[in-house]
Amino acid sequence: MTQLPEDVKNKVTQLFNDATKRERVKELLLTLWTVPLNVGPDQLARSILILSEGKLEEIEAIFASNFYGDPRDVIVNAEIKNGKPGHYFNQSFSDN
Repeated sequence: MTQLPEDVKNKVTQLFNDATKRERVKELLLTLWTVPLNVGPDQLARSILILSEGKLEEIEAIFASNFYGDPRDVIVNAEIKNGKPGHYFNQSFSDN
């Protein structure tokens, strides 16, 4: 994939006012489509954004945690934070 899903781009814009940080977030999220994952990259991107609370440092920490081995933990933690267990972020932000 060469670009983020529209709902993910919109959420990035909503969470990050600073253009430099916004571009860095998009750059990081786009890498999810270039590595093998046992979850959907769109699910993981949505989960990361929920966990970030609009803080680039949080996103960088998630990526630095080497979650690629099993990113399901990221999704479950985002579900807990979002208060929607079993949601798994399969649906776009606009469908919620």
